[in-house]
Amino acid sequence: MKNQVFKNGFELPFTAAAAVTGGDLVKVGSVVGVAATDVALGYDGILVVHGVFAVAKEAEAIDAGTALYFKDATKTVTATPTGNTFAGYAWGAALAGDATVDLRMEF
Repeated sequence: MKNQVFKNGFELPFTAAAAVTGGDLVKVGSVVGVAATDVALGYDGILVVHGVFAVAKEAEAIDAGTALYFKDATKTVTATPTGNTFAGYAWGAALAGDATVDLRMEF
């Protein structure tokens, strides 16, 4: 059978389990992505799962290239893998006092 490509693989449709603001990190199963737009509870939306995004982070210093994990309780990223879901890699360094870090998603 011939392989057929129907989508680019950079977007994942999802149904919002809670209201989501465009740019928020969202976890669907084991995949973490960035909401493309605002999505109301129970409505369908799109997660972007490939690219570099400035995302909220925990109050910790992060070096460029560090593996980052999604912390569901705070909807932020952290360098701590235990109990969290892999999200991608830091695409630059961030100080502990910085609110965001550039996250490179490689789904």
